Formats: sequence, C-alpha cells, structure tokens
Amino acid sequence: MKIDIKELRDMIDDEIKKLIVLPDWRPPPGQFDRSTQLGQTNPDIVKYVNNMFQKLGILNAATKYNKYNDLKVTNVVLHIAKPTDENWKQFLYDCKTVTKTTNLHIDPKENVMKAMMYLNDITEDDGPFGYVEKS
Repeated sequence: MKIDIKELRDMIDDEIKKLIVLPDWRPPPGQFDRSTQLGQTNPDIVKYVNNMFQKLGILNAATKYNKYNDLKVTNVVLHIAKPTDENWKQFLYDCKTVTKTTNLHIDPKENVMKAMMYLNDITEDDGPFGYVEKS
C-alpha cells in the first residue's frame, strides 16, 4: 500500500538528518544502529501515525486480527537503515558464517502488532523485512 507521507516526513525531517549522518557502530542488544523513539521527543508524532492508521483502516484490520482487542499506535521508532548496519547480528558476532535465515524471528507479544512504514520508495529487493508464507 502506498500512502502520502510528505507531511509525516516534514514533521520528522530534523530527526532524519541527525540520524543519517551517524557513523557505523556496534550497538548493544536491543538497539539499532541509527534510531530514536519519536514519541519521547514529540508525542504528536504518535497521535499523527495513530490517526493515519485509523483513517487507512489499518487499526481496524489489526483489531479484527487481534480477536477484537482494541489496538492503537503507542510508540513510533524512526530507524534509518544502511547496508552497513550491524544490529541484526547482535547475538551472532561469534558466528563464522551468515546464512539468509540468520536473523529470522518472530516477536511473540500478546496484543502487540508491529507496522513498518518506509519513508522512501522501495522495491521487492529493498529493506530488511520479509514474510514467511504459512508462518
């Protein structure tokens, strides 16, 4: 689904600029190479994304999938990903080889759903996210 994110990009442009210039580093477990919790610096971002997801029907669909336990956006994390990022192998630095399934995982949290919104145009070959059919 492609949506107009210009207004959102304008709201977070300063944060994007701060993160994009950060050098590569080896983050500890639980952190990304370049990320920030936008809701902590600007709670209006969380409200904005919640309203966007409400208007697009995303929250309604997620709530139905969640057996009608109401869901809402409670956190927004801006993550600038680069090909040189190291966070995906935080627990695997000692591995001698890296397979295509190295970081395949699920997030088994009740009443929590994640949504990823790319802030740039992508193709099927972009991004770290994949879906395993019948999983």
